[in-house]
Amino acid sequence: MTARRHRGCRAPQPENGDIPLASARLDRSERDCLALARRFFQLLANPDADDRQNAIERVAGSFGADHGLAVAWAMSDLLREIRQSRRSTFYFSNPDCPGCARLITEHERRLVAALAALRRGRRSAAHVEVMLLCEGNPDETVLDGLARLADLLPPPDRHKRKTRAWTGH
Repeated sequence: MTARRHRGCRAPQPENGDIPLASARLDRSERDCLALARRFFQLLANPDADDRQNAIERVAGSFGADHGLAVAWAMSDLLREIRQSRRSTFYFSNPDCPGCARLITEHERRLVAALAALRRGRRSAAHVEVMLLCEGNPDETVLDGLARLADLLPPPDRHKRKTRAWTGH
């Protein structure tokens, strides 16, 4: 797992499938899961970092004092399964850089898109995202891990969209 590094980053330009986080249309639980995953990625990429475990605990706390630990364990298990399935480097945005943190990498996007799809009952869509995330390698354990994580989260936020009512005319 490798953090995207941008020299002197203030607001990096998206690269290789990165998109602005604001355009990813994630609900609060999905954003919190992404933040938690990024902290785990950072811990895996730099195991000697001192404050990483505290950062994980703070992010997990956004899910509630008791519930946060279960979410953190489910995320940790899920990321272990992804690491075992993928063959190439997983790129993530550095959560400690304000500019980088505003971007979501293609790999992060696929992970969160699969989670969002499962939370909305779209298992086939989740499976496609996981297949791409795992580079065509065996992915059932990853999909199962995502389902366990999704089961711990509240129902997805309903996006409030302006729609015109059909009047039959």
